[in-house]
Amino acid sequence: MGSGYWNVLNNNIQYGSTVASSNNTLIVNIFTNGGNQSGMWIGAVSAAPAVTSIRSLRPTPAAVSTPRQPTFTLAPPSRRRGNNTLVILSNSVFALGPDSIPLTVGRSSTNNTLSLLAGTVVNAGLNGGAAGQGLKIGGFDNSATNVLLLNGALVTNTGPVTVGSGSGGSSVGNQLLIYNGAIVSNVNALTVGGAFGANYNNLFVTNGGKFYQNSGAVGIGATTAGGTGGGNNTVLLSNSVLVANAASYIGVGSSNNSVTLLPNTTWNQGNTALTIGSVHRPATT
Repeated sequence: MGSGYWNVLNNNIQYGSTVASSNNTLIVNIFTNGGNQSGMWIGAVSAAPAVTSIRSLRPTPAAVSTPRQPTFTLAPPSRRRGNNTLVILSNSVFALGPDSIPLTVGRSSTNNTLSLLAGTVVNAGLNGGAAGQGLKIGGFDNSATNVLLLNGALVTNTGPVTVGSGSGGSSVGNQLLIYNGAIVSNVNALTVGGAFGANYNNLFVTNGGKFYQNSGAVGIGATTAGGTGGGNNTVLLSNSVLVANAASYIGVGSSNNSVTLLPNTTWNQGNTALTIGSVHRPATT
């Protein structure tokens, strides 16, 4: 367990990213301005050594540090570590740089949780006006039961949002929970359970939370007409807007996927196709 204030200007932040890093808990305020490769990985596994472990940082006042290669990780992929918890307290700021990976919870690891509390701001789009780097919760193989909790926080210039898309039945039970006035905006694609075996993944927007998608496609289950997706995935939206400009799919090549639109939610498919419950069959001669 750790707590305090961390100034990580221009740095990658990786938490639980070493061979023995599991069952860690950190409660902290963070400020960073998003260097070229700044990003946030929670429960991330990679073959390469961690660039910067949160455990190696030192509490510091708001002094400006020397620019470095930035990213944020909690436990890397090939090492299969997990069970890490990071709580970022109110009024923290984090910006993802133009060359960073998405804000990632559970990169080939399990049971990792990132909580962003009220007043915290994540700007995922410091990349010259292009799409943001995105959110990825359990979006890799062997990524199960990972959770991103947005409790009154703001994620802006988001880019693509993925909840559970690892193949082989190993990206199961991941969740993105947006509530208590939290907002995720400028989303340009939404995928939940987008690969075979990516089952029981959830996106819930409730209790004053808001989710704004302004372009791209929606895929709950498979994300293409001929694809195979996961099953039993659930999307529940209130006070939200989906604006798609590409073909979208619910339950294609999969079963028991659902999307529920609660009051004050709209879905504008923009004169593009929406397919619900279709099985791809190869052409015969």
